[in-house]
Amino acid sequence: MGNTDTSKRNPGRSIQAEIESFNKLKSCIYISGPPCAGKSTVARRILQNFPGIEHISGDEEWLEYPHLPFDNRVTTVNQALLDTLLRCPLTDVLLEWVPWQGLFLRKLLKICRSTDRRFLHIVLTAPVTVLKKRKRLRDQDDDLGTDVLIDHVFLEGHESLVFDTDAEDVSVISGVISKRMSSIFRKR
Repeated sequence: MGNTDTSKRNPGRSIQAEIESFNKLKSCIYISGPPCAGKSTVARRILQNFPGIEHISGDEEWLEYPHLPFDNRVTTVNQALLDTLLRCPLTDVLLEWVPWQGLFLRKLLKICRSTDRRFLHIVLTAPVTVLKKRKRLRDQDDDLGTDVLIDHVFLEGHESLVFDTDAEDVSVISGVISKRMSSIFRKR
């Protein structure tokens, strides 16, 4: 009588199947950081290298709700971005938005896990003085909101890359991220 249990005949097969399944996963690349850290600039550079990725911009969503009080606007935009991600189940997504920790990030991770997406978190930062200077040039004010300083404790539990956009050139940052993304997409 032959053994019909294929896992005993080829124990590596189930592991290989898991690897192949993982390699077919779609990805969510999340670029976060305080206002004027360079999220949109880095996103544009990445999208030049990966034009097939769905781009979800927090800034564009933010502009849709100027009439709402700040806290309501944040809540509304956060939910709209998460809903948009849920409507893109079959595509790779690049999402850019401010929160690098907290409830939004936890919800984002939960959605990525429930939709079988790989998650790569890109955190951009710069010294507060630099961020304020950039904000004055862009928005004519230097209000950065709360939680401007990046605390690296939140980076546990998922793959993250952290860049200081004052210390590193955007083209270098974009190149590092693009190289990492190429290694993810090449596995498919």
